[in-house]
Amino acid sequence: MTREQLEVERIGRRIRMLRTRRQLTINDLSAATDLTATELSQVERTGVTTSVNLAKIAVALDIPLLCLFIDREQIDFLFDASIEEIQLREREHTDKMLRAFLDKVFNALGDGD
Repeated sequence: MTREQLEVERIGRRIRMLRTRRQLTINDLSAATDLTATELSQVERTGVTTSVNLAKIAVALDIPLLCLFIDREQIDFLFDASIEEIQLREREHTDKMLRAFLDKVFNALGDGD
């Protein structure tokens, strides 16, 4: 199985995990998405569906679409963290990315001397 296939299957598992966390049945999600229970079951098993269906599922689960593509630890953090914790993590990530970018710039400038 390829890495891409594994990631697609993970999306299906994330949908199932998020649905059960919301205490929704397949039929509940079906009613909220306009997808049949059979289609949703297949999505949860295989992860294969259209981007439009993924968007419908995310809306029905009341989550950002991004949550279907991130790992469980990150999802747990988003569900359990306060807004302040999320903002702090975002700032730390931004600072880290900015430092890495500036290091590359300064190294490139230093290479030119």
